[in-house]
Amino acid sequence: MAAGPDPLAELRAALAKIDDAVQAAQTRAGDAVTCRRGCAQCCVAGLSVLPVEAALIEGSGLAPPPSTTDGMCVFLDPQGDCATYSARPVLCRTHGLALKTSPGATRADTLRVFGNDVEVCRLNYTARAPAPAEVLDATRLLMLLVTVDRRFRAAVGLPDDDRRVPLADLAARLRAG
Repeated sequence: MAAGPDPLAELRAALAKIDDAVQAAQTRAGDAVTCRRGCAQCCVAGLSVLPVEAALIEGSGLAPPPSTTDGMCVFLDPQGDCATYSARPVLCRTHGLALKTSPGATRADTLRVFGNDVEVCRLNYTARAPAPAEVLDATRLLMLLVTVDRRFRAAVGLPDDDRRVPLADLAARLRAG
């Protein structure tokens, strides 16, 4: 009997496009963006993901480390590396870059530039403001992700609501096996 369609295929395709846009923005930004794999300043406790992102992490076979530093993401190992880097959520893929967001959406670890239209990590763009070509539209990325999540929920029989999966709960489920 043939297996059904992969419910995560659409997410993988969206992540490939997002990764291309992120790479292009990072290339254009050059050394104005200091975030790299292993930079864990934004990897804080309390993060949550959409169910489709949780399913990708869960299906990746990547396990959370046995313990983490208090106040940090449960998927960080003691050296500050992400245990699920290849399956990391969109938030983690884009954080640190210049993101066009909605007014009032600023997080504590970011700064607003360009008249409150764009936010950046406080560690980046310390010598200059981001050029328009370096700015990713966070609203469009979120719309894409939510669309993919809604289709995923329908395919796997989850309710079509706005529930998110706390990463701490996901890590506990993965550790329990």
